[in-house]
Amino acid sequence: MGGRRALIAKGLATLSRRPNPFAGEPRRSAWMPDSLRALLSPAGLRVTSDDDLLTLSERLGLPVRHRQSVRSGRVAVAVAAG
Repeated sequence: MGGRRALIAKGLATLSRRPNPFAGEPRRSAWMPDSLRALLSPAGLRVTSDDDLLTLSERLGLPVRHRQSVRSGRVAVAVAAG
């Protein structure tokens, strides 16, 4: 449903000819680990790990100043299945 709302909002903004107030904002993915696995699997890819940036930072011993922002980012690693 969220994708549909975004499409409608984009269409209305285009019709109104007003600039997008969020144009300069960073893009964030809405993919969840299970849905990303489902997307990659038919392409012959198997996800071997999917971790948030906070977990990876702690595992690597890296200092984290803004815990909430790194918690929302993720890194998925996939390999060719077979």
